[in-house]
Parts: sequence; structure tokens; C-alpha cells
Amino acid sequence: MINHARTLLLNLPAVQGIPPDYEEYIPANFAPVVYSGHIAKLREALVPQAPRASACFRAYALMSIAQVPDFMPYVIRFDSRLTYDIMASKYMAADQPRASLPAFDMVAVFNAFNSAVMNGGISVFTSTQYADDVAVFKDTWTRNNDVKSRLAAGILATVYAMETERQHVLQS
Repeated sequence: MINHARTLLLNLPAVQGIPPDYEEYIPANFAPVVYSGHIAKLREALVPQAPRASACFRAYALMSIAQVPDFMPYVIRFDSRLTYDIMASKYMAADQPRASLPAFDMVAVFNAFNSAVMNGGISVFTSTQYADDVAVFKDTWTRNNDVKSRLAAGILATVYAMETERQHVLQS
């Protein structure tokens, strides 16, 4: 799948026909999964229920945080094809977010995510299937004081947990 990490965060079906200009590419064969428990709470903290345009903008903003050089190998772990350029945003007009989109407040997103982690979501930093990768995310989450680095680690730990649960659901 084309940038599977972003597709997992969106967890939306593909658009049929000509997509709106704000749309992030989602493969036609992608089937959204209903997540439960802590994964659902963590994903909701990252990509809250919102109109599709807002969800696409939020996924774009999250991926721009996660795509720091140290984490890029983890972003492309499930698929190395990227269909977007985080440096050339279709969501910006003259370096300002489009008026129809909600502002992206990284600290508010971090606080919501951190609250979900503290309320049972800490298990997102454990994995048997991707133990080595998730250990890197956990180390960054617990030892780094930088909000952006911690949020990047949390985003990717959530993506990995979503992929693990998705595989389990699809194999059932």
C-alpha cells in the first residue's frame, strides 16, 4: 500500500471517482478496521472523529511530525512508496492553513495522546511482532523531553499497534 502508515492513521475507505483536492490517497483495496480498547483511544487522540477533509489534514500534519530523519525507516517499514511531499502542502495557501481547516496544535495533540497513554494506552509501547522497532519508540517516549520527538514516537507506536491488530482482524 502506498504509505501504509498514513493510510492506517486515516483508516478510511478510498474515494470512488475523482477525489476532492484535499484527499489523501488511499488504495482502492484498503478496508478500514474497527479498532478497540487502547488502540481506538490512542487513534482518536491522534485523528479525532471529523469531516474527511479535516482527517486528511490531521494525517498530513502527523506524518510531517513522524517523518523526522531518525524515524523515516520506521515510517516506510510497511511500504516505502510515498505519494506526498510534506514540504509542498496542498493544505497551505501562502504559508497559512486553509480557512476551512481546523488549526493543528501539536502540543494539544501531544497532551491528548499522553492522556490516552497514561489511561491504559502505555501498552502501545510493547509489541512481540515488531519488538525491536517499538523498543526504539518506547525509548524515545520515556527518555526524550522534546514534545515533537515524543509525539513522533507515539504516532509510530500507534501505527505499529494498528498494523498488528489489522493483521489479526484480517486473518480471522
